[in-house]
Order: sequence, then C-alpha cells, then structure tokens
Amino acid sequence: MIHPSGDYIVVDPSGSEGYKTINEALANVTEVFSGKEVVMRLSAGEHIVSGLVLNASLTLSRLEIISSNAFGRTFISSNAPTLLEVRAGSPPVKLQGLELDGQVIIEGGTVEVPVEIAGCRFRSSSARPGRRLAARTTMRALLVLGGHVSISDTFFEDLLDGAIEVSGGALAVRASVFGRNNAERGSALLITGGQVVVNNSTFKDNLANATDATDGGAIRVIGTNVSLELGNKTMITGSKGNGGSVVSDVPWMFRLPAPLAHYVFNPEQDGVAQNGAGSYDYDYPIPCSATL
Repeated sequence: MIHPSGDYIVVDPSGSEGYKTINEALANVTEVFSGKEVVMRLSAGEHIVSGLVLNASLTLSRLEIISSNAFGRTFISSNAPTLLEVRAGSPPVKLQGLELDGQVIIEGGTVEVPVEIAGCRFRSSSARPGRRLAARTTMRALLVLGGHVSISDTFFEDLLDGAIEVSGGALAVRASVFGRNNAERGSALLITGGQVVVNNSTFKDNLANATDATDGGAIRVIGTNVSLELGNKTMITGSKGNGGSVVSDVPWMFRLPAPLAHYVFNPEQDGVAQNGAGSYDYDYPIPCSATL
C-alpha cells in the first residue's frame, strides 16, 4: 500500500498496514513507480524474503529499504541461501536501520549508482534468540564482487564465517564496528581484489581459526591488484596471537589521526604511515611516546 502522503510504501507482515512482504511490495511498485524514487518502510519484527535480486529490471530511480520503527528491531531473513543480491544495472540502493540475517552480495554499481548500507547490523542467525536455524553453509555476511559500496554506522558481530569479503570494486567503511568474528583468515575483512578504505572504525577480538598464525585475524589482503587504507582513528585490538591484526601481500597505509601516536616515516606526507607487506601480529596503530 502506498502511504497517503505519497512519500513511501509500507511493508507489515501482520497485514495491518501495507504489503505483507518485501517481495510482494517490489512486484507491485516497480511498474507503478517506474523512473521514480521509492522508500520502503518496514515494520518492526521479522521480514522473510525469498532471496531478493535487484537488477536492471527494477526500473526505479532509487530504492531505499529502511526500518520505520526507531524503537523496535527490524529483521530481514531469507528462506534462500542469499538474502539480497544487487547486480549490475540496478538503481542506487540504500539499506538503513535493519538487522540482516543472511548473505548480501554486491555485484554491480558505480560511483554514480552506489550501494549504501547505514545503521545496520549483520549478525549470525544463531545469535538472535528464537531464530530458526537452517542448515548453515560457509559464507561471508557481505560479499563485494564489484561496484561501489558505502558502509556507515554498521555492526558486524559474532559472524562464524567472517564479516566482509571484497574481490572487486570499491568499498568505503566509516564509523563501524567489527567484533568477535571468526574465519579461517581475515575474519573482519578478506580482500582479494579492489580498493578498501576504512575510517573511524573499530576491530575487536576478530580471530583467524586456521592453524597458520599468519592468516590475519582481523584483516587479510591477498594478491597484488588490491589496496588497503586505514585511518581517522581506526583501531584494531584483540587479534594479537590469533592470526594478527593485519596480514597483507602488498604495502598498505594508515592515515593519521590515530587514537595513539604512531610512527610516521615522513610526517610531511599528510601524516601517512606506509606499512610494508607482511604480518602485523599486534594491536594497531602502534602506540609510541613520540609527539607528532
């Protein structure tokens, strides 16, 4: 149902208002709102989808899927292996204020047509009381294969198969938290391609469960066609002895300011700490007594 103001549509599984499911809402509004922006407000509670796929057939100018309740929790789960897949040709997509139980895959998008995730929470299905558990398969919570993805004020916690994998495109993370995630390597971030920039974020107690101690408890960068930049008070703690904070095949950088002073080879170069390839098996940034 379209809200009388015409500003948004409502999805409520109880049937008291609007459409009962997200799939139903998309099927009905795509044609009606072709070329227009659609804001889909979800009621508090659980919304079950059948593996949403957003592609060029979604002829909207923009799609926002947001929680309509500032006090109740809004969950999206799936009866398919993948919760949501955004493919090339999709309009700009924004997810806001949602708790996501399932894998999100981003395949397409450009700087002009980004995918934005704001104020969300990715958590393992087993972490939510009363959640029905399906047969679990090994998959990261967020898989970025291409496109441009922006993440802000989002939590990735207690994920048994890791938080994010980036194999292409560009990922920008700001003011987000990665806590207590586990994976064979790079339990918070596994980067095998593309560009990743992380600002003002916290990595805490992320563990690599492989037997090799150089698998990157928090962040693992593999290959040569990759780049990693951390900065603006980003902090990694609790990964020492559990795979290390960062393990990278290529040089990477940390841009000040940092929570504590950090050795910078050339402070005149915009306060950038250049880190060589290798294993960083300690909390990061490195505290020191120098005043910069």
